[in-house]
Amino acid sequence: MKYKNIEVVSIVNFLNSISEKKLPQKISYAIMRNTSNFQKECNYYEQALKKILEGYKDFFVKKSDDELVMTSIGVPLVDNKHMKEYTEEIQELLDIEVEIQIYKIDSKDFDYEDPNGKYDVLTVKELLQLTNLFCKEDKQNNDSEGISEKDTD
Repeated sequence: MKYKNIEVVSIVNFLNSISEKKLPQKISYAIMRNTSNFQKECNYYEQALKKILEGYKDFFVKKSDDELVMTSIGVPLVDNKHMKEYTEEIQELLDIEVEIQIYKIDSKDFDYEDPNGKYDVLTVKELLQLTNLFCKEDKQNNDSEGISEKDTD
């Protein structure tokens, strides 16, 4: 599947944030496999970003204590003279699309019972993000949706 670098970074951060949760084995395995796939692409992004930052290091804005001023996206701020080209290069990098192989699982794997409290609880947001990322599309259900008994008579 194709993802922009900006999405890859976001997904890696999300997967890293839930990777330590104790979850059923199929879900944990999918998280590990997909984290690995996304992290590989994220490493390429980070290397390219490092190159861009290196090219602009002489133009970084610093505070009085020589600390770098950071932007809202976590990169150093540059002076006004170089800002346009700097932001264009970073935006171009963020917009690059990469192909990532997704390890898919069935949505029914997220419908598990935990009467003994063995697993950590996923928030609704985490659950939705995981199912959107990892779940196989159920074509049979999608094809039959919208068809009623009345339509088949």
